Amino acid sequence: MDEIRKVLLSVPLFKSLQEDTLENLIRSASLNTHTKKKILFIHEEKAERFFLIKSGWVKLFRETLEGDQAVIDILPQGHLFGEMSVFDGGVYPYSAEVVDKSEIISLPTNILKSEMEKNHDFALAFLDVMAKYRNRQDNEIEHRVIQNAPQRIGCFLLRLEKEEKDGI
Repeated sequence: MDEIRKVLLSVPLFKSLQEDTLENLIRSASLNTHTKKKILFIHEEKAERFFLIKSGWVKLFRETLEGDQAVIDILPQGHLFGEMSVFDGGVYPYSAEVVDKSEIISLPTNILKSEMEKNHDFALAFLDVMAKYRNRQDNEIEHRVIQNAPQRIGCFLLRLEKEEKDGI
């Protein structure tokens, strides 16, 4: 429990939670180690949990009509995913697969949604996180269109370095 508390409080979003909600999240959380290629959830599956990467990497993707994977993002430690399902009809907007051995904290979406309804500071912090992620995604799309593969890899590595430096 102390380990989960420490990880949650390292994420700026959770610092605006009311203490009782934080305790409720911690009690409802589970920390699991997953191996490479583990599918955590599938696109449009009913979402009851969202996730925080304690260590490792997770790939977010959708499958094309041809059965190929369209990678949406690859997330390192410290990133949330699956939380958007709170606004997306209660289903996951993409699939998630573990890229490398990872420790992942799983949290219930119903507590997240309830806290947003009653805690306006948390709701604003959540919207801020969503806006920053959306901005980053827009930049990624732009890079995919105008840059070649080596340039995209360089930008990806620079983004990881910046996130590590900024504590994101």
